[in-house]
Amino acid sequence: MTPLRFDIRQAVLSDADALAEVHVLGWRQAYAGRMPQSLLDGLSVSDRVTSWQRILTSEAEPEAPWRSWLAEGDHGRVLGFISIGPSRDEDMPAHAELYAVYVLADAYGSGAGQALLDLASDFSRPTSLWVLDDNPRAHAFYRRNGFAFDGAEKIDEYDGVPIRELRMVRDEG
Repeated sequence: MTPLRFDIRQAVLSDADALAEVHVLGWRQAYAGRMPQSLLDGLSVSDRVTSWQRILTSEAEPEAPWRSWLAEGDHGRVLGFISIGPSRDEDMPAHAELYAVYVLADAYGSGAGQALLDLASDFSRPTSLWVLDDNPRAHAFYRRNGFAFDGAEKIDEYDGVPIRELRMVRDEG
């Protein structure tokens, strides 16, 4: 099997459609059996396009404190993305936060997720993220990269089903 080749670059407004598709498909692949199927079925690429257009427009501002990058394979196919910015948690004001890290299932093991996460190492401050309690693949990936659970948790409700999320932190960039 030929190794999957990819390049990492900062996302721009013209990437909104591709990012929306990866975002929706990434959720469906990563969270099947972990989140209500009705939620996953109801995800809308067109809604995500609108969100990504807003996100990428704001990121284009020179002083924007958050950024998104993508892994782009052959023929410009987006394989995954990462978004990072200031922590949204009041008890973590000095931290960066990984808002999202998604790679399509057919790119698992390709190194694309690792290359995207390595971008977070460029930040000299501590970094945090929220991960589903029931997501051992993600837990292992983040642990391999120096993240550890810090005891914080939150419960979000999706379609009437409580979903537990745990915070992981890495003290150094």
